[in-house]
Amino acid sequence: MDSATRLRDLIVVAGRLITLVTEETRRLEAYKTDEIASLHDEKARLTRLYAGLVRDLKRDPELLSAADKAVREELTDVLHRFGAAADANAKALELAREANERVMRAIVEAASAQQNAVAGYSRAGVAATPSRTQVSRPLSISVNQRL
Repeated sequence: MDSATRLRDLIVVAGRLITLVTEETRRLEAYKTDEIASLHDEKARLTRLYAGLVRDLKRDPELLSAADKAVREELTDVLHRFGAAADANAKALELAREANERVMRAIVEAASAQQNAVAGYSRAGVAATPSRTQVSRPLSISVNQRL
């Protein structure tokens, strides 16, 4: 395979990754995190292809110098766009992670507020006991064990 073909393959793969990562970022920003999993397999496949092509380019830098100027400029452009898309995606992922952590903390705090912890002693010097309304009520659950 000649150098121009390998570089064009890298350009195509990077371009497809840009599209995919941009879509993932759009879904994150729209709080449609449940729709992100459908992108995972294609993203993983393209990432492996991209890594292999970049590895080949690093092993044989003459591939880049042997290509004509237009191909090198197109590769430079697509790699810059890919870097920008990846940065935006990383930022959106971090913001989504932080939002999820805030929600989880709020849930934990709400659950903790529901628990009635009795501490200390009564006026008579004995351990305080919870009032009738503070005593935990039994909870009955049923688990469906069929697959």
